[in-house]
Amino acid sequence: MSQSDAQRERPRIFVVEDDRAIAELLRFYLEEAGHGVRLCGDRAELWQALEKGDVDLITLDLVLPDADGVELLEELRKHEKTRAVPIVVISVRESERSRVLAMGASAFIGKPLDEVTLKKEISALLDPRKDLS
Repeated sequence: MSQSDAQRERPRIFVVEDDRAIAELLRFYLEEAGHGVRLCGDRAELWQALEKGDVDLITLDLVLPDADGVELLEELRKHEKTRAVPIVVISVRESERSRVLAMGASAFIGKPLDEVTLKKEISALLDPRKDLS
């Protein structure tokens, strides 16, 4: 298998996070786990990325410079291309946990980030048959 074939087979994750340090930390954790990662600093960058390619999972911060993350989650759940894509909300807004899960988020991870929790949640969503116990 060529390197480009291997890259195509890696799950593609779009990280929607405006804090560059957190985005880079997410990239590090996810690439270390074998995932392909594209960073999107805001709503506009996410929609541009979605126009250019497919995605297997989205991580979503709720506080973005050009959009409310809760509203963006609602948009993503209504859009044909992202309706069934797992979305992991990663936020300090712990009070929004129940609401975003009811709106269709696949998981909620609070900040500060915990590497083990992040990798476990992502792995379970990308391969639900995998035994994580």
